[in-house]
Amino acid sequence: MIQMKKKSLALFALFFIFVAAFANGKKDLSVKKSSDKSFSYDKSGLVIKSPANESDTVQIAVIATSDLHGHIYSWDYAVDSPLNGSGFAQTDSIVKGIKEKYKENLLIDVGDLMQENSSELFNDCDIHPMIQALNFLNYDAWILGNHEFNYGLDFLEKNILGFEGRVISSNIKYADSGKNFVLPYQIYEIQGVRLAVIGCTPTQVTTWEGSTPEHFQNLNFISPMDSVKKTIKSIEGQYDVLVGAFHISREGEFEDEGKGGAFQIAKACPELDLILAGHEHAVYCTEVNGTWVLEPGKFGSHVALATLDLKKKNGKWRLLK
Repeated sequence: MIQMKKKSLALFALFFIFVAAFANGKKDLSVKKSSDKSFSYDKSGLVIKSPANESDTVQIAVIATSDLHGHIYSWDYAVDSPLNGSGFAQTDSIVKGIKEKYKENLLIDVGDLMQENSSELFNDCDIHPMIQALNFLNYDAWILGNHEFNYGLDFLEKNILGFEGRVISSNIKYADSGKNFVLPYQIYEIQGVRLAVIGCTPTQVTTWEGSTPEHFQNLNFISPMDSVKKTIKSIEGQYDVLVGAFHISREGEFEDEGKGGAFQIAKACPELDLILAGHEHAVYCTEVNGTWVLEPGKFGSHVALATLDLKKKNGKWRLLK
């Protein structure tokens, strides 16, 4: 079952993130600069979310938000007025309901978290409030979007390290070493099912940040199509379910238009069982080449939900279409 869910706003005391971070005037939230400029994201290895049991069937809910753009509460701080139907305050009420129904689940944000809605006022915090929110709401994965690079690498790197889940993008590599900037993929084990998530970020970061090249210093953004294909090949035989989480539009854009979007990747990579998209601020749920592709809008207007039903046969898990 694939669906989008939307509910009316539910504000409640759960969201004390701002209070915890800022109410105590004695707390020093300034960024501590280090003389060591090196950055290494060394989280790796299998993440076991729930142990295997004797059952030969399992249902897993894959849940996603995207393009929150600084919205924790349903409020537009630029004009100081409500923005109904937005923010983590809304999405969490929906996600809570989904998690109550589907005990086995994976929660992903598909990027563009920390820009807009006056969220830059908190850029000097040790961990940005949007990342605090991801941690507080128990997100499993965060895919880097293009706006994550708006404020420079020092800012981005400290927040990558501050996120308690896994940060994923397969197509960002160091220019000098060819190594990945963050994880190209992550495998989660859920009741014995190995679910792999591959991430992607728009290649146009180098264009959009062209006036501030230090924002992507020593980083190359390679073709999402190429990186996804190579990553799939590198993990062949290591997963039962394969999910793409791509901060790219349906049809691609600029030099990638018509050849490097989420729909084109779905056509070129039939190994993908599900694609969660972002970047376009669109709401859609479309089957392409037998793979469902979903995008949950912007600012927390929607939550994407895909339920995966699997059955073990001859010792192997098979997805029931």
